[in-house]
Amino acid sequence: MPPMLPVRTAVAPIRPSALCLFVAAFFLATAGVAAERTLTLDPEASTATFVLEATAHQVHGRLDVPAASITFDDATGEAAGTLRLDARRVTTDHTKRDAKMHREVLKSEDHPSILFEVERLKGEPWRGTPGANSAVDAVLVGTVTLAGSRHPLEIPLLVSVEGERLRAEGTFVVPYVAWGLEDPSVLFLRVAKEVEVSLEIEGRLGEPAA
Repeated sequence: MPPMLPVRTAVAPIRPSALCLFVAAFFLATAGVAAERTLTLDPEASTATFVLEATAHQVHGRLDVPAASITFDDATGEAAGTLRLDARRVTTDHTKRDAKMHREVLKSEDHPSILFEVERLKGEPWRGTPGANSAVDAVLVGTVTLAGSRHPLEIPLLVSVEGERLRAEGTFVVPYVAWGLEDPSVLFLRVAKEVEVSLEIEGRLGEPAA
């Protein structure tokens, strides 16, 4: 009886094109894994102020910065978090003027909250050289809800990171009349139709999750 020959199982060779697709898919999948960081705002170390130009003078005011957390994705720049400001606490330290502002412009009794919903962060400030003297440009993109209407908003920021503390400051313009709010100008007192808002925020920046 002749000796039995070993049985060979045919294995289809992997074509180079298929191998390349597999490798590409692997790296795309791993590159898309979220590396999230969380910024927890410190209201005691943060300020929000505004300036409104008026006839022969400027009106200065301030808002309270709320306690809030914002989550950023290192890989995509996507962000999530909501800053809920109390519209009823916006003040210019002038009782009569503030009453008119809340009643006619902000309508804060009907719309007690000013919301900023964070959607994206342009720039990666935590990748800069650590230290308070090394600031990096970034832009916070989102949607603001003011007096019941929603509008897109981009806030340019100059950001510095030192250890786990993040500090950011920036100024942006809110075209409140174009957004449908009432123009508070009267016959002999004209005010600008835009208000300039300045932010100085500070908070704790968490490390990305494993």
